[in-house]
Amino acid sequence: AVAKLATINFHPSLLPRHRGGTPNRWVVRWGETTTGVTAHFVAPTFDTGEIIAQEVLSIVDGETWGEIERRLAKVAAALAMRVVDNIEEGQLTGQPQNESDATFERSFKRENQFINWRGSALDVMRTCNAMRPKSGGLTIYNGKIFCLWETAVIEGNAGDGEVGEVIAVDSNGSLIVRCGNGRTRIRSFLHRGKLISGAEAARRCGFVAGAKFMSVDN
Repeated sequence: AVAKLATINFHPSLLPRHRGGTPNRWVVRWGETTTGVTAHFVAPTFDTGEIIAQEVLSIVDGETWGEIERRLAKVAAALAMRVVDNIEEGQLTGQPQNESDATFERSFKRENQFINWRGSALDVMRTCNAMRPKSGGLTIYNGKIFCLWETAVIEGNAGDGEVGEVIAVDSNGSLIVRCGNGRTRIRSFLHRGKLISGAEAARRCGFVAGAKFMSVDN
């Protein structure tokens, strides 16, 4: 009722997929290979208005949420200029979203940060990357919460040990942890607001072979 021509929103996903407040945290968490920005008319319900234009962004393997957001900012700026040009040329039109392709996710919350050690090593890495650089993946040891920052997938079988157990400490001091499917290498932690290596975390917090992180479903 107020806008002279239209009210337009720029949403950081390829609508109608990933409607909601933090789409690219879920894109990272689920290991998707593309995202993008959608310019769309504002409708009475969030993220459902007709699509004006879109730009696709390919995701590099292992990218964090923050890295994707920085790249999307440039994409969004270029898309905004295209929309302005369309307005000047009198070509501002939209296409209805295909509701059969629509998905919606609630905003990524603290409970979504907790690592489920019964999953794969890739799931562990993606849980961490979906929060970086604001935080990382959370786990519990001896009743305390710890924040994993950078992890890596170790190829091969999971080996011995229980799920969530530190089964070894490598030559660099990184912790090797058994997952439900495979093993993960914890390279660094976010500890009291600072990044520390896995070796330093082991020294400070008592992580040794046989220590076990609590598995939390999410």
